[in-house]
Amino acid sequence: MIITSSVIPLSYSAPALSILAVILAVVIIALGAVLSLRGNRTAIIYLVSWLFFIFGALALTARNFGLIPNTIFSQYAIFIGSAIEILLLSFALAQRINQVQKHSQYLISANSELKDQESSLKQLAHYDALTGLSNRTLIMEKFSLLLANGKRNSTQVAILFLDLDGFKPINDRYGHNIGDDVLVIMADRLRSLLRNSDVIGRIGGDEFIVLVDEGDGDFNPQEVANKIKSIIAEPISIMGDDLHLGVSIGAASYPNNGKDLASLVSFADTAMYIDKAYRHNYSQN
Repeated sequence: MIITSSVIPLSYSAPALSILAVILAVVIIALGAVLSLRGNRTAIIYLVSWLFFIFGALALTARNFGLIPNTIFSQYAIFIGSAIEILLLSFALAQRINQVQKHSQYLISANSELKDQESSLKQLAHYDALTGLSNRTLIMEKFSLLLANGKRNSTQVAILFLDLDGFKPINDRYGHNIGDDVLVIMADRLRSLLRNSDVIGRIGGDEFIVLVDEGDGDFNPQEVANKIKSIIAEPISIMGDDLHLGVSIGAASYPNNGKDLASLVSFADTAMYIDKAYRHNYSQN
């Protein structure tokens, strides 16, 4: 039995492989050209690198077909072209990595801006722009939570409605800017007086709300109201004048004055107007 070799002679395989390499390079170059025309800068480097490769492949093919002399250059043309191609592709890869890093930095920056905008929107939605205190929406949310906690743990919770007395004449005489300064001073005084666990809010104009819970056991809404009246009554020096304000306060506590949010708010609001009427009648006498 005679065994014949199935190996293709080098004289046939070398030209065939050269032709395949050229065809592959042409296809890839065509793809690179399309990407380059679409404005892809990395594709330009990609295209040039493959042009060097196809130049080496063409030189090798020409040598294999006897079209050019068998010199060191023609013998190693494809290796030279491949080396230049790899070098250029490395540049293209580095450029692409740089683009990805820049895009990642842009996304990080955009994400940070979105978080800042979200924080600003949250600030606008839940806090008073002038004093930085909680607004009505946030105050009622916090009161609902305190009330639910009071019901769960059988502890007391109080809400105090505050309305400044004598603020309108100051606002009319000195202007809205001075009026705003006075409101900020009042807000700061409330912060300095109350506990960290107490909640302070401004619900509009010269009206404030204070939430007090039993906390560590020290729960006396009337005592808190008296302290607030004392600190609000301290004079404010504006443009060489000592200005004096008062405050009317209505308090309601759970469970003594109501068992739900609506009834407690209504009780405190009514109590505040009763206190204001009493203070007005007292000042007239």
